[in-house]
Amino acid sequence: MPTSTTSRSSSARPTRSASTTGREPEPTPSAGSPGPAAAYAEHGFGLWVVETHDGRFVGDCGLTVQHVDDEPHVEVGYHVHPDLRGRGLATEAAAAVRDAAAADGVEHLVAIIRPANLPSQRVAAKIGLSLEREAFVHGGDALVFGADLTAPR
Repeated sequence: MPTSTTSRSSSARPTRSASTTGREPEPTPSAGSPGPAAAYAEHGFGLWVVETHDGRFVGDCGLTVQHVDDEPHVEVGYHVHPDLRGRGLATEAAAAVRDAAAADGVEHLVAIIRPANLPSQRVAAKIGLSLEREAFVHGGDALVFGADLTAPR
């Protein structure tokens, strides 16, 4: 089931875009973090809607800035509707986001994953991220997977 990534912003960055379904809720920013429009204005990227070619909502995937040990990192995040998990959709979307990040000059990409989330760890590994360290992020233990996007793959 192929997907397409959808930009939620009128910004020209990232360059991949398609139409949205209109059925998904707006992301809710966490306390102290900018909303989607502010994130695009500040960083030039954010989350994209992911849907099948026939318009079925899959989830979201994209880039956000996350702080680990008080240092900002560009993170690839992916969320897939429970009914559609296990089909490679998160991997396909995350790989496209990784490639767009590399093309846009992001030098290092991370994925911050809870230790119990084995499927998300597999997605990170499939797109070339490897475990870099453990950290305490957003109130809980996390594994920080990462990769240098300037190195040849």
